[in-house]
Amino acid sequence: MIRLSRREAVLTGGAMGLLALSGCSPSGQSATQGTLVIGVSSEPTTLTSAGTTAGAVQTISTKIFDGLVTFDSEERPQPQLALS
Repeated sequence: MIRLSRREAVLTGGAMGLLALSGCSPSGQSATQGTLVIGVSSEPTTLTSAGTTAGAVQTISTKIFDGLVTFDSEERPQPQLALS
């Protein structure tokens, strides 16, 4: 019987999950360099989150639009597009 610590079990499970997903792509096609592929449960109705709070829109719009500010590792606001 093999005994694993919780940390080893999580790391092993994560590694197995990454291996399983490493070959996954839509319709068996591989993404070209510079292409972002995101799997969402529903088709977004729009690409901007200004007028909706739908989950799919929020997921995608944060990947294609930059905000005025961002947050560092200590949750302090840092300028992104805004000038300080």
